Amino acid sequence: MYAKLINGELCRLKMPLKIGDKDVFTNDESIIRANGYKLVVYTDMPSETAVPSWQETETNIIQIWAEPSV
Repeated sequence: MYAKLINGELCRLKMPLKIGDKDVFTNDESIIRANGYKLVVYTDMPSETAVPSWQETETNIIQIWAEPSV
């Protein structure tokens, strides 16, 4: 799945892409990435109390987990 991270929220890729004044339907990764979308990497939940968030790298958006402080 591809998405953008906007204000900490995951915004999933939806078709069509708006490129200029055109609607583009594609599964071409280079076009998707050129429009700011990144591959989402889900990770395993380490415990039932862990809280998810997202971390963005140059190429991916990765799910990370934090344990709530007691």
